[in-house]
Amino acid sequence: MRLSINSQSALRAEINDISRKVSLPETTDSWNKIEQGVLQLANCCNIGGCSFPTEMLAGIRSLARPLNVAISSKRSRLSGAAVESVTALGLGLSFQPIMPLFFSSLIGLCARTNKVFTRRAKACIFAAIQNSPSPSPSLLPSLAKSVSHKSASVRIVAAEGVLLCLNSLDAPKFDHDTRAHLIEDVINSTTRDASAEVRTVGKEIFEMYKTILPERAASFITRQDATASRSVPPVRSCSRPTNDVTSRSSRKAWWGGPGPKPVVKAVSIRSKQCSMNNLDARMAPLGHTAAMGCHMQRPTWRPRRQRPFVAPRESLPLPPPVEITSDSDDTIDYLEQLQGMLVTVQADLVNGWAAKMEAVGLRSMLPGTS
Repeated sequence: MRLSINSQSALRAEINDISRKVSLPETTDSWNKIEQGVLQLANCCNIGGCSFPTEMLAGIRSLARPLNVAISSKRSRLSGAAVESVTALGLGLSFQPIMPLFFSSLIGLCARTNKVFTRRAKACIFAAIQNSPSPSPSLLPSLAKSVSHKSASVRIVAAEGVLLCLNSLDAPKFDHDTRAHLIEDVINSTTRDASAEVRTVGKEIFEMYKTILPERAASFITRQDATASRSVPPVRSCSRPTNDVTSRSSRKAWWGGPGPKPVVKAVSIRSKQCSMNNLDARMAPLGHTAAMGCHMQRPTWRPRRQRPFVAPRESLPLPPPVEITSDSDDTIDYLEQLQGMLVTVQADLVNGWAAKMEAVGLRSMLPGTS
C-alpha cells in the first residue's frame, strides 16, 4: 500500500495491486485479502488518486465486477467495506459515473431481511442523490423501476429515493424534462401499493409534485379522472321503456285469445306415475307427455330366464274314468292306479330334466352322479 500517489503510473500500479486482491474467489481463507483490497481502493482518494479522475474512473470500471461480488457477499464485514468504498469514491470523484455500475447490487441489498445490509445500501443511495447537483439521468429511471420490485423494503427505499430527488429538483428545468412522466408513473404505482408505508411515501411524492409543478399536476389529475370514469361500467336502469311495453302488449297472446293467461301446473313425477294406468298420460298427445311431467323410460334389456323343463301333455295320460259305486274296493283300486300313474309321471319328469341338464353340460350336478 502506497502512502501517496503522485503520478498516473503510480495510480495504475496501485490499481493493479488492488485488482490482484479483490479478484480472488471468496473463501474462508481469502475474504480477508479481498477486504484489504477494497479498503485500499477506498484509500486511493485520500492519498491523491482522485487527482487523476480519468485514470481513477477507468480503474473503477475495471474493478466493477469483483466489487459487485463483494457488495453482494453474505459476510457483513466484507459487504460493508465494499459499500463504504463506493460511497468514498463517489464523494471523492462523482456519483454520476459510478452509481450505474453498482446500483443493482446496492438495491439488491435492500431486499435482505438483515437491516444492517439495508441500512448501509440505503445510506449509499441517498448519499449519491444528495451529493449530485441534479438527479442522475440513470438514477431516477432506476429508482422508478425499483418501485415495482417484489420486496416491500426495496419499494420503500426506491420511493423515498424518488421523494429525495424531488426535493433536490430545479422546477423550471424539470418542467421541460422528458422524465417527468416517470414521477407520474411512480405516483400511480406507490399510491396503489399493498404496503401502507409505500402508500404513505407515494402521497408525499404527489404533494411534492403538486408543489413543484402545479400545472402539470393538474393535467395529471384530469387524466386520472378520465381514466377512472372509463374504467367504471355504466349503471343499467331497471325500468323498462314505455315503447317497449306497448309493443309487447300489442302482440298476440300465445294462448290464442283474450282473457287472462292460463296457469300451467307442473305435474310432479312422484305424485303421478307415468304408466298406462295414468288416464291423463294416455289421453295426452305424444308430444305433450313431457309437459305433463311424464318421462317415459326406455325398457332395459334383461336376459330371459330359462323356464324349467316340463314334460309334454302327451306324457301325462290320465286314468280312464271309473264309475263310482258304493263298493269301497273299486275306490281303492282307482286310487292305486292313480298313484302308479303319478309315479310314472314323476319318473318322466326326472328323466326329461336329466336329459336337459346333460345337453347343457351340467350332468355332474345331477344327484347320484360322480
